[in-house]
Amino acid sequence: MKVQTKQYLVGFLGLAFLASLIFVQAMEVARKQAESDRSMAHIAIPANSKSCVECHMKSSPGIIDHWKGSTHALKGVGCVECHQAAHEDVDAFDHYGATIATIVTPKDCGRCHKTETAEFLASHHAKAGNILASLDNFLAETVEGSRVPFNPHSKTPGMDVDMVNGMASVNVGCKQCHGSKVALEGTDGSLITVDQLKPDKDGIPTSLEALALVKKDSNG
Repeated sequence: MKVQTKQYLVGFLGLAFLASLIFVQAMEVARKQAESDRSMAHIAIPANSKSCVECHMKSSPGIIDHWKGSTHALKGVGCVECHQAAHEDVDAFDHYGATIATIVTPKDCGRCHKTETAEFLASHHAKAGNILASLDNFLAETVEGSRVPFNPHSKTPGMDVDMVNGMASVNVGCKQCHGSKVALEGTDGSLITVDQLKPDKDGIPTSLEALALVKKDSNG
């Protein structure tokens, strides 16, 4: 086979391969569009959010995909219900004639989810941001700063351990409130753990004997 013939053959095969890639990409785009059209068919877009959806379908379709797969979309809750803001809000800005805020805070959610918001605000998690200016934050950054076992000081009197594990994120985080294993207080003063309650795949205890021993508060 002549060199020129080989060049033509390689060129033809290269073009054929490129054409196949373009064809596959076009088919994938068409499939995605069809899926998007089908998924939007059963969703009623609120009138006050229609312009938001139409614009963001072009500029940032991922946001709309995320929304239309949500319970909010199925319930007819659109963009404005969550992102609307008052002019005096510090994070409010004008967005094509609508006053909105990009970040939806727990207080914004509280306009509809009053019970859940009240429960959250009464929890320690709601005050988690206060750690930024606290001694706890300084200690956490210091401990987590070492990714290997290290010696924080000379040997502690009465203790054999002089090395600590630098990967202590959990110890200075979750375990500060929840301990190494969450347990419920029993009527006899014992601790009842998840091992005794034996929850099923939905988290419901299957051991009625252990459940009966859990000490109840005034709310049951």
